[in-house]
Amino acid sequence: AGSKQQLTLATTTCVGTSSPSELAELVPFVALSEMAQEPADLLLHVGDIVYNDGALTAEDYAASWGAQLSQAGYRELLASTSWFMSWDDHEVTDNYDPETIDPARFAIAQDAFFSHVARRRDEASRVWTSHQWGDTATIVVTDLRSERKPSPLGTPAAEFVSPAQLEFIKTTLANSTAHFKIVFSSVNMTAMPGAWMTPLSLNDRWSGYAAQRTELLQFIKDSDIKNVWFIAGDIHMGFVGRIDRPGDADDGAFDNMWELPVGPGASDVNPLGLLYEDGLSIDTILPEDQFVFGHGRSQVATKLILDPGTDTIRAIYTDVLTDEV
Repeated sequence: AGSKQQLTLATTTCVGTSSPSELAELVPFVALSEMAQEPADLLLHVGDIVYNDGALTAEDYAASWGAQLSQAGYRELLASTSWFMSWDDHEVTDNYDPETIDPARFAIAQDAFFSHVARRRDEASRVWTSHQWGDTATIVVTDLRSERKPSPLGTPAAEFVSPAQLEFIKTTLANSTAHFKIVFSSVNMTAMPGAWMTPLSLNDRWSGYAAQRTELLQFIKDSDIKNVWFIAGDIHMGFVGRIDRPGDADDGAFDNMWELPVGPGASDVNPLGLLYEDGLSIDTILPEDQFVFGHGRSQVATKLILDPGTDTIRAIYTDVLTDEV
């Protein structure tokens, strides 16, 4: 407590794929090995630690986790530092719906998760939690998958997180004495431009659950909580951008909050990310008045350097296939 040292975070997400042939081209996850070469103070894994699509039994899940974590990239990175992690969908199965998934299958997947990650399991098996690193950073770990209630999507009744988790996030941010408040979650807080607005994507981002999104952001604004940063995964590309485009319907209320999606550690690239890399439709994919940086690369080592002394966050994205930074 009281310490405000510089903090270096290794960050990753989306390590793997459902396709065995594509996975063979991605192993042994060199981006993870790259991050291990200069150990960070902490690893934040934003989800899709492993791709368990197709697993049904406890043996299936154990085999999938074992094959993934035995790769050199994971072995080296996890040996180099400690980690906080959330989960996304592939720890269970691709794009699963918490309201309709077989409860027995979900229970098996949940047991496998807690059997293979380095964290305690409480009585409620909650993934969401928080940690404070001196007075440099409060790190809020969210669960944006297992508590969803998407059936009333498009109405105020739709829930991205449980009321208990939403209250926990708000209270943790309000009570933090840290300079930076890092909220990391598997999917985006950013209101993405029109090219990204599909029915599937709305089910998969905070924007599709507008009532809860507005409640959280309005609370941060009304409580005058400074230096709240969102870190996300899932989208299979990286960017640095404002969570809302200036001039949007909220009249600029949230224009000065930022999000940094990270990775992918080793996976396929979002098709819109490929178009962005080719210089096509820049203004509709990542318009310059909202985004200051973007990439569409497949194996990326991402580090964030938090410096409370200078009030800066430096985001370093390295394409390990080309060594471009």
